[in-house]
Amino acid sequence: MIGKFYLAAKFSAREYMELVADKIRYADPYSQCVARWIYGGEEGLTRESIALLDLDDVAKADTVILFTHERGSLQPGGGRFVEFGYGLALDKRMIVIGPHENVFMH
Repeated sequence: MIGKFYLAAKFSAREYMELVADKIRYADPYSQCVARWIYGGEEGLTRESIALLDLDDVAKADTVILFTHERGSLQPGGGRFVEFGYGLALDKRMIVIGPHENVFMH
């Protein structure tokens, strides 16, 4: 059982992450996606409020799932790394989907 989970990914992957969340919930009906950004929960908020919302969601999660990209590829943004690091600091179960982009993913 995965429990409450947070999906950390590039914002441009929001629609895809919604599909991923649906697939996880289908496979594990007792799971719950707590990443409000995936469902438009950040609309109309300030950047500071968005950051606090995302950190609050990571804190609520049992598991943080990070989606990565090939090392060296141009990937603008980096909030997903902050979310990943926060999950590590809170001793969450961590799952990396994709290549290890930096030392903290090993």
